[in-house]
Amino acid sequence: MKKLLLASAILFMAGCADKVHFKTMEFVGQNDASYNVKLLSADDFDTAVLHDNRGHELKLKNVVTGSGTRLADENGAQIQFKKGEGILNLSKDSKDIFLKAK
Repeated sequence: MKKLLLASAILFMAGCADKVHFKTMEFVGQNDASYNVKLLSADDFDTAVLHDNRGHELKLKNVVTGSGTRLADENGAQIQFKKGEGILNLSKDSKDIFLKAK
């Protein structure tokens, strides 16, 4: 009986794994319309992967912010966004890149 319950639980969990829904946000540079950024998350932006059209790929985690959503990594890269606008820093010493939602 225990084996049957365990097998049923594993099959149920495997079936649920197929139903992961990814959220995607796309941004374009406010000062450079050719700059594109895409955020992809499977957990409502607790974590996300950022891709841009310059070849950057960053794995980010949600961090505390006063307003909106802010994601960052250990190297100082971060993006903060709210109401269709965002600010991206690709590293600790980089300049702000101002974004707007597509």
